[in-house]
Amino acid sequence: MRRLLVLATSVLAAALLAPPVAAAAPGVAITHRTVPGADGVPLEAKVIEPTGRGDGPFPLLVMPASWATPNIEYVGAAAGMAYDSGYVVVTYTARGFYASGGAVDVGGPADVGDASAVIDWALANTGADPARIGMGGISYGAGISVLTAAADARVRAVAAMSGWSDLLASLYPNETVSTQAAEALLAVGHVTGRFGPELRELERAYREDRVEDVLHLGDDRSPLREVDRLNANGTAVLLANAWEDSLFQPGQITGLYRRLTGPKHLLLSPGDHATPDLFGAAGLPNDVWDAARRWFDHHLRGADNGVDTENPVRLAPISGGTWRDHPDWESVTGTVDTRHLAASGLLSDRPQPAWRREVRTGVPTAADSGTIFVNGLLQQFTGIPPLAPVGLLDRAAAGVW
Repeated sequence: MRRLLVLATSVLAAALLAPPVAAAAPGVAITHRTVPGADGVPLEAKVIEPTGRGDGPFPLLVMPASWATPNIEYVGAAAGMAYDSGYVVVTYTARGFYASGGAVDVGGPADVGDASAVIDWALANTGADPARIGMGGISYGAGISVLTAAADARVRAVAAMSGWSDLLASLYPNETVSTQAAEALLAVGHVTGRFGPELRELERAYREDRVEDVLHLGDDRSPLREVDRLNANGTAVLLANAWEDSLFQPGQITGLYRRLTGPKHLLLSPGDHATPDLFGAAGLPNDVWDAARRWFDHHLRGADNGVDTENPVRLAPISGGTWRDHPDWESVTGTVDTRHLAASGLLSDRPQPAWRREVRTGVPTAADSGTIFVNGLLQQFTGIPPLAPVGLLDRAAAGVW
């Protein structure tokens, strides 16, 4: 049963993170290039350029592909932006995956160095404007984009979709590994890539139930740790995630948003990991990609499109309906009510003394979040959240309210 679950989630994850490519529009040239990474590692890339607009210079967008996904991921959206707004877009397969060289670095220093090297190459080999550079992507590409913007002040604007801010809080929330997420990521990673030494050690620690030994690997891979440099650079950051994201929960993204002091926008919408952004990457109509395009247009092209005067926090209700705008994250929350799990399984408004905190842990109940990707995707399109038969819950292992 476990193998079937891993296979199903792995196949679904690969499908979600690799949307089909839209046909290139007239007035757009798409070429395949091999771009040298930070240490000379070859990175397979697609270069999308506008034609019939002269020699430039043109605003540049660099888009690292998602985990286990090749560089075709954003070609549909990139072709639209090149045609409509004159962007040069370079989308590349991250090191260690498919035909790109090197080993998977999980958003580490090598990945950040690669992104800066791709910028260098684009400035030397295309009509890109060094004063108008942005980065964006989904999931793995989102994390690399924000980390690069912190390290490379040339990046003026970022659109990070379904990404992470704190890698430990995402993959080890409440000191608990999400087994489905870990198995899915490792499975598709083994099929499509070559693991570097740190990722191999992380997998060994996970298999041997000693995750605590490798938690330090998340320090230099978490944009939240780099927020001071983002603020110092004045980077314009757009963050977009799904309410039911199985990999990167929205709570860790709101933490990053609140600490940013430069231009910033936050979008949260129904769906699971990458599903709100999926169709937009292929060039199809999509609210999140529309917001990203307007973000880049304002901060890189100087378009007077109202982005700077709109309420920066936009939420799409899980139950459906139109987007709701707020001036800040604090105004979203009315009151906070903290409850503590008592030994009886009941919830108390008082902290429990140490001798009463012994509760059953690691015991499955009828209340869970379902299958990753699947439940969030169904909720996105049906508006029905995961349900549980309350009468079947073991009150010694679950809190019910």
